[in-house]
Amino acid sequence: MKKIYLVLVMLITIAFSANAQTTSYPWVIGTGVNFVDFMAPQLTLGTQFSETTWEGAEAGYPFHLYASRFLFQGFSLTFDFNTINVPDKNIEKYMGKSKYITRLWENGEWGSGGTYENGLHIGAGRMFYGHLSLQYNFFSSLHEKRLKNERRKFIDVFDPYIIVGVGATTLYEDDKEDHYYFSQQTGVGFNFWIQKNVGLYAEGDYTFIPDRDDYMSYKFGLKVRFGKDKDIDKDGIQNSKDKCPELPGPKETNGCPDQDGDGVTDDVDKCPKEPGSPEFMGCNDRDGDGVADFEDSCPDIKGPKEFNGCPDRDGDGVYDLEDSCPDVAGEEKYNGCPDTDGDGLPDNKDKCPDLAGDEAFEGCPDRDGDGISDFEDKCPDVPGTAEFMGCADRDGDGISDFEDQCPDIPGLAEFNGCADRDGDGISDLVDSCPDEAGLEKFKGCPDRDNDGIPDKFDNCPDKPGTEEMDGCPEEVMQEIEKQLSFNAESIYFESGKSTIRSISYQNLDNILKILNDFPKIRLKIEGHTDNTGSREINLKLSEDRAFAVMNYFTARGIDAARFQANGYGPDRPVATNETSDGRAANRRTEIHLIQD
Repeated sequence: MKKIYLVLVMLITIAFSANAQTTSYPWVIGTGVNFVDFMAPQLTLGTQFSETTWEGAEAGYPFHLYASRFLFQGFSLTFDFNTINVPDKNIEKYMGKSKYITRLWENGEWGSGGTYENGLHIGAGRMFYGHLSLQYNFFSSLHEKRLKNERRKFIDVFDPYIIVGVGATTLYEDDKEDHYYFSQQTGVGFNFWIQKNVGLYAEGDYTFIPDRDDYMSYKFGLKVRFGKDKDIDKDGIQNSKDKCPELPGPKETNGCPDQDGDGVTDDVDKCPKEPGSPEFMGCNDRDGDGVADFEDSCPDIKGPKEFNGCPDRDGDGVYDLEDSCPDVAGEEKYNGCPDTDGDGLPDNKDKCPDLAGDEAFEGCPDRDGDGISDFEDKCPDVPGTAEFMGCADRDGDGISDFEDQCPDIPGLAEFNGCADRDGDGISDLVDSCPDEAGLEKFKGCPDRDNDGIPDKFDNCPDKPGTEEMDGCPEEVMQEIEKQLSFNAESIYFESGKSTIRSISYQNLDNILKILNDFPKIRLKIEGHTDNTGSREINLKLSEDRAFAVMNYFTARGIDAARFQANGYGPDRPVATNETSDGRAANRRTEIHLIQD
């Protein structure tokens, strides 16, 4: 025990012999109570607030002593001495696997497996601890400026600080022996100064001990600060004769400084850091309007004194600093703003300043009467609901008509209100084949044979082909061309007419089957004659015959857009016209595939 007292005496001697700069009240002493929580460092964060075990609250006086010496700029050297008594009846809960620790361990609230097994080694008896620390008070410099002459403010009353220090801890352990340890504390606290030099305080510290388990401590008490300096500002002039006792200044100005050197001392200088003139109490008049800058609400803009140095640009009698609309003449009741639409709301608060409206709608009308102002109504002429920002939902798909690209057909939000009938993930609005599932790259159309040509344009949708052959393989197209030529050779007409003879129907029907089997192919129908008769008559006859063949197909449901019919008369003979056989060969009909 003598060792701990020797350590305490040494620490007190160091604390009170510190040679450092002083301030108004450089010394602080305090006394009160303290409590120690051995459990808190072992617990999870949330449990630390519900499972407090403050030793010192039940047996023996938990004495606390505090002393502090100001150093500089908010920093102080502090010493604290503390003692508590740990009674016998509290020892059991600190033992390894005690009921108390086991309950916390099983609930996942005890953080250390080692201390759960072995306990905290706490014994009954008196515990002592003390630390020499460096303390930083956050508002210290602000306190000092008002301690003598000014009215105190909240920051002069509430005085938070942090503290870090080293020292010693002695306590009895479960071997019933007194043990001594080096310890280091880190904490936070605050003073509450009831008067300028008397206050209450509270502090919480975490104490780290390298050779055993850590602990938390809590201190509460009363503090007194004293040792007031006779020359606070250290300018060589005692406070009683110093007109500025907290600001160093020369004797010529009775201890007051003149920072800006304008001949007006800082105690009466309204602008102590900016040179000015005595006429304006040490301030300037930058805008030259005869109003000193410290009284001028607009120091860089010239204005009359009745408006505190501010102008009135719009001439409405409301000066610009208070005019919410300084460039537009208005009324005083509207802080200088007009009410253009006369609805009782000034334009600066009116969302629809040119349309008379209701105050409930911030000055806007509600044309469709749906309770949503036109300013916020996406469909101001069609009644709607607030859910859809004033719009309706005609198709009831949960997407407002304003955002619904298919407002009359129920759809999905992912397709902007449009449907996807074939379920291929492509909106019907852009799906070229909305009833047949397809691929996005083909605008929703399928490609059954995977030849890169969508079925819609594929003459052979079930056989892979090439683009040059309109999706068909070359041999298929060659066969079709062959069949077309073969059947076209047996198309006959009445002599000198465009009437098709019935003997030709079977061949025409064969071609009709090809057209139905390959719905994407297009045909070129050519009419040809020999050179018997005039050329003009033969051209007309050949064209009529070509169209007669086309009409045969269209009459049976084939789209006329799939044909190109031309008559060439005698202009493209395939044999000589000097013989009857040659002329017969030239009187012909040719049908060919159109290759796009």
